[in-house]
Amino acid sequence: MSNINLIDIVKNIFYFIGSSAGLFAVLRPVFESKLQQDIQNARKIIERIGENRILYLDSSIYSHRCVSSEFFVDIDILSNDISEKKQCTRFFSHISCYFNTELKEIINEYINLRSYIQVPEWEPRYNDDNGKSAWYFNKKAESFYPSGEHFPANYPKHLEEAAKIADKIKIRFLRFQALTELHYIETIFHKWTVAKLYKKHNLTV
Repeated sequence: MSNINLIDIVKNIFYFIGSSAGLFAVLRPVFESKLQQDIQNARKIIERIGENRILYLDSSIYSHRCVSSEFFVDIDILSNDISEKKQCTRFFSHISCYFNTELKEIINEYINLRSYIQVPEWEPRYNDDNGKSAWYFNKKAESFYPSGEHFPANYPKHLEEAAKIADKIKIRFLRFQALTELHYIETIFHKWTVAKLYKKHNLTV
């Protein structure tokens, strides 16, 4: 290979790098704007769901055997907003697939949870002390009693399974929340940085 050809190759490489850098600089404001909008929408959803309610959902079910009715109402409204593709639940950035995946899994696991927390195993009651209603575990539900028995045999399993689903919701929620921590530069290499982010927070699934 002649020196002239080698020089041309080097020139082309630098030209490509320069062109790519220029294109990146031009497009960055567009991509960054979409990312910031996604993060803003995600934070609004996080606020609607309620971090504390999610973090203690499994213990509320298994230990306290009581879940706020407001939690179910808020998630139902969110699920309806997602179905109607409302602007506040839509994501458009280059990492939108991650937001959409986690939000979808939150709703899917919530639907699974609702198959457990319903009449007759759970009962909605009004609390006169705080003026709010909640779902309370009903240990005396007939479904917990084997035929001919007078002692509930399988209600601990019911609580354990429901709590496990609540824990899955928590993990998905925390993964969704963690995405809002990403800086724009990190999102460029999202195939690596997102996995690293989940691993850092022990949120791998």
